[in-house]
Amino acid sequence: MPLPAEISVLSFNLWNHYVDCESRCKLFIILIKLLMPTIICLQEFTLTASVIIHPVLLSLGYVASEKMTNSKLKHFDTAIYVLAGNPGVATSTTVKIISDDIYVFDNTKMQRCIKMIKLLINNMYTLTVATSHFESVFSKIAEIKHVQYGQAYDLLTRIISNGVIFAADFNIGNEEDEKVFQNIFLKKKDNTNDNNTNRAHMQDTWIAAGSDTHHEITYNRYSNPYNSESKYHSRLDRILFMDTSKKLQCTSHLVIAGFQKPDGTKYAISDHYGILSKFQVLS
Repeated sequence: MPLPAEISVLSFNLWNHYVDCESRCKLFIILIKLLMPTIICLQEFTLTASVIIHPVLLSLGYVASEKMTNSKLKHFDTAIYVLAGNPGVATSTTVKIISDDIYVFDNTKMQRCIKMIKLLINNMYTLTVATSHFESVFSKIAEIKHVQYGQAYDLLTRIISNGVIFAADFNIGNEEDEKVFQNIFLKKKDNTNDNNTNRAHMQDTWIAAGSDTHHEITYNRYSNPYNSESKYHSRLDRILFMDTSKKLQCTSHLVIAGFQKPDGTKYAISDHYGILSKFQVLS
């Protein structure tokens, strides 16, 4: 019996701010070289950051379609990179890109969208990976973002694919955002009258991996030096997954904070912390 295919997904909002941009990008490159995740999902991926990061990712064996990285496109806030070949990385998992697409939210005021890429894993399992950066709105105008949650759910749960992984900055800033998010993405749905058998609830990798509170918060006002004056302390970023066949299993979930200085403080890569989730695809 063949061994399960192993996939790792790194999701990171790189912060579209000029502060320490070059040094933060270089730290991110060091992180990638250490982790070498199968898939990288980026949010707030600016043209300035891409000039530094993109060539290095290509040299490491990552590929991304033009739709994912073309700076001439209006929707250049997000990108997906796939490790499709690196002779220096030993792996039993092969990944091929089948197709990609972009869906623009019809109510966005900030050019927000979902980018999706369909992959073939070990020539037998189709996996759709998607990323997004939902509208950065809160409180009274948060409904714009909540509508986008619904559009994303409807789109991703109707995809004809074995599995779906959705890594995004959901901008969950308060209890109301959390309630709407859970009701749309995580609540079990009644599929009795739905002809599409893939349509189901999604799972959160943090919950699936055991809900370790040390690996919960991605926008941390206490430990991230860039957020010391922020009012938000939240799990803005999530990785969700779904597979009605249950072949896609989450094996771990880690929050990636950055690098630690000798005095115990951190060299942060962004105002957000990243998420690294690992999966197995059972044969």
